[in-house]
Amino acid sequence: MAKQCPVCSRMTDDNAKFCAVCGTPLQTPSAPETPAQPVYEAPAQTAFETPEQPAYQAPAQPAFDTPAQPTYQPPVQPAQPAQRPYPTAQPINQSAGRNYAAPLQQQGYHPQYQPAPEKKNRNLAMGITIAVIIGLLIIGGIVLTIVLVSNATKNNASSSSTGSTTSVSASPLEGTYSLSAIHMDGEDYQESGTLVIGGDNKGTFTDATGSSATFIFDTAKQTLTTSLGATGTYTVSGNTLTITYTPDYSVVFTKQ
Repeated sequence: MAKQCPVCSRMTDDNAKFCAVCGTPLQTPSAPETPAQPVYEAPAQTAFETPEQPAYQAPAQPAFDTPAQPTYQPPVQPAQPAQRPYPTAQPINQSAGRNYAAPLQQQGYHPQYQPAPEKKNRNLAMGITIAVIIGLLIIGGIVLTIVLVSNATKNNASSSSTGSTTSVSASPLEGTYSLSAIHMDGEDYQESGTLVIGGDNKGTFTDATGSSATFIFDTAKQTLTTSLGATGTYTVSGNTLTITYTPDYSVVFTKQ
């Protein structure tokens, strides 16, 4: 007997376990038979008769007569004597011939403690004294500083003038120089011009055509700059001043 595939409806052999086209299992295990369960019958219930409960009757309450409450009468208050107004005027004591007011304590006034004026005056005087002493100390320190500085200045002036008989120039470069030669690219060129250096290490160079330039010397670094933007170094040997701008360019001046 042929079987039909439940998926693709292909007819297969009766003994085939799977469909030859889609591979669907064809035989399913048979479910075991479940034994019949006995039917349970509940036993019949016996009818019970509920005895009748006697009706409860509350005992009769005895009647009580409520006694009449007496009416409360407030006691009669005795008449109060008329209140005397508090006197606002203070009594005056005429025995000493002058007006005397009652002390403030009798009027319910409690004054705060006031320091004695003598103590205030004493503190004020002490503060003024301390301020005066501090001011005197500051003034004395200023005067002492001025005196010490003045003495130091005098000592320096006297020590510099003692034992010196020759005047020292303000700058070792100060003087008038004439242009001797110009060394450029290994060759010497004869040029003319004048360089005048002042005590502030500033000089003015004027060439033969009348053109001028400013030289500023730095004696600490042995360097100089010109107003034309050139920079260089310089050396002094006797009366000869040599200014070197580049290794191949230098100018020689002779002091007059």
